[in-house]
Amino acid sequence: LNPAIEWFMGKHTRHITGVAAKSDVFIEEVLIHPALLAICDEVLLPACASYQLNIAHVLDRGPGSEQQLLHRDELVWCHLPRPHPEVQIACIV
Repeated sequence: LNPAIEWFMGKHTRHITGVAAKSDVFIEEVLIHPALLAICDEVLLPACASYQLNIAHVLDRGPGSEQQLLHRDELVWCHLPRPHPEVQIACIV
């Protein structure tokens, strides 16, 4: 990792990426859970025709890790003019 990402994520953080491709349980119990889909529909569908999973990963901060700074994942969409409708939902399970 580059130093900025390492600083943000933490030196002791372990990642498992592509969880949807690795776990049917994740798909069945989380990704297509009716409550999560209802929230996504309510928040995202007023401004779009459909939506998709962007990333699903497991983060294990590990012993000795600092707390991650409070932030909005939406900041990665810096190219969108403001104000704009919600374009992303992030959840921690």
